[in-house]
Amino acid sequence: KIKERKIRSISAVAFLLIFLTSFLWYPYSSKKIVHLERSLNQKMEYYEKIRPALEKISVIENQRKLYKEKLSLLKQMDKQKVSLIQILKDLSLITPDQILLTDLEIKSTDRGLKGGIKGEIMASDTFFSHKVFNEFYCKFKSLSYIENVEFVSAKGGKNQFEISFEILNKSK
Repeated sequence: KIKERKIRSISAVAFLLIFLTSFLWYPYSSKKIVHLERSLNQKMEYYEKIRPALEKISVIENQRKLYKEKLSLLKQMDKQKVSLIQILKDLSLITPDQILLTDLEIKSTDRGLKGGIKGEIMASDTFFSHKVFNEFYCKFKSLSYIENVEFVSAKGGKNQFEISFEILNKSK
């Protein structure tokens, strides 16, 4: 019986200590929760205020990246003995009337410039369209500043073609 009483009294004291600790801890934890909620709300309000500015910054960063790419391309073209105007002029001179160029893409690389041309041959006869394309392809390959010309693909039904090429670094 004495052991039981000791166990009961120890249990009662432990229960009382746990209860008092919980009772005393509750106001502190409640205040802490309220403080954290306020802080979170303030941060959310601040974020909502600056969100338009953050979106503008994102747009500006994307524009800046695009401008840097364009500047890099222009610098690369400046290293070449050719300008974009020269490329367009030469393309206009060598392109037969039966070919419609639909896409010209030029990108800067470590070796120089890499480009691609897409177009469509306006001919109903397959033999004639091959002849027209071959004429254009040979003239394009013969341009002094063009290197590594490759025929990439063709779609016979629409007489579409794609060519890739490089303009290698050349000193001025």
